[in-house]
Amino acid sequence: MEGLRDKYLVTNNGAYFMNAAIGGIHLETQKAIQEWSEICLKKGAIGDIRFFDLLEEAREVASEFVGLKKEEVAFSGSTSLNMNFLAMMLKDSGVRKIIAPAIEFPSSTIPWFHHDFEVELIEPREGKIWEDDLISRANGKETAVICSGIQFLTGQKLNLEYLGEKLSEKSSAFIINGTQQIGQFQMDLAKIKFTAFTASLHKWLGADLGLSLIAMPSVERKKYKMPVAGWVSVEDPWRLANERPKFLGDMGAFQLGTVPFNLIAGAKKAMEIQTTIGQDIIEKRVLFLSDRLSAVIKELGYELLSPRNSEEDKSGICTLVYPGDLEKALLFLEEKNVFVNGRRGAIRASIHFYNNQEDIEKFRSAMESI
Repeated sequence: MEGLRDKYLVTNNGAYFMNAAIGGIHLETQKAIQEWSEICLKKGAIGDIRFFDLLEEAREVASEFVGLKKEEVAFSGSTSLNMNFLAMMLKDSGVRKIIAPAIEFPSSTIPWFHHDFEVELIEPREGKIWEDDLISRANGKETAVICSGIQFLTGQKLNLEYLGEKLSEKSSAFIINGTQQIGQFQMDLAKIKFTAFTASLHKWLGADLGLSLIAMPSVERKKYKMPVAGWVSVEDPWRLANERPKFLGDMGAFQLGTVPFNLIAGAKKAMEIQTTIGQDIIEKRVLFLSDRLSAVIKELGYELLSPRNSEEDKSGICTLVYPGDLEKALLFLEEKNVFVNGRRGAIRASIHFYNNQEDIEKFRSAMESI
């Protein structure tokens, strides 16, 4: 792991615990992005079919990374954009009410407010979001549950298989925000009954800013009308025909036009790197380090917002209640080369596999000095 750490230059700044905001980028990922930018610089449209070959190759890598088929995944701009797509699709199908955790990241909820859904926010109990609280509020085909696999503030990991199974029994849609999960935990979406999945790729995956993944199982994709259209959304885009669109039958229809191919090359490389390291190894390393970090937080006398009593709840996000001047504390920590995020009045330290024990000791020393 120390050899891998050298490939993530963000660690040169000190103890970098901002992975839930923007993850470190591997040198080979950045190289892939630059190479595809240079193709535009040096060759322009010469051999431009290579861009679309790259797109299909990247979809194949992405589908394997999350446990789906290639036709079930596509690249898009952001999770907020994807949630707007999904809101339009579900509204057209008759869904009227959304149930979501009250502590969700706003990209999961704001699009649904905007599209005039009734949004019911479920508050935590005993510091946790309980799956059964979400399930109990779902009521048939007019309702849908939206939640993150890992909560951005507390780092709580939810049981998506259980949620999917129970919501399927109620005929309620289930939409997953996997932004804090992809690149941190292994994902096998084929084991989950869900309607749609979206994840921004610039956090734990470290695929740079500006790209997301959107996915729907083929059986779900067929239920809904396409909400938007673009020139490459159709069956034969190179006819360049001005006519009513005959959409692609798979998720490729969501790739509306000229997409950021350089970022797609980076996402492909980032997934390949994590696959080579081993997603299971990354997951175990994250949990090992977050156990160490949370133990230090408790030793220092701070209250953890992140639920850690159950192994099933844990993630790399360790959020503590800070009773003093938060902005002052964040500036002090940065001066000590300890980089964390302030979120909703708390300090969020998100630790990844390329962090180490030395980073944790820097955190301890800095927090002791505040």
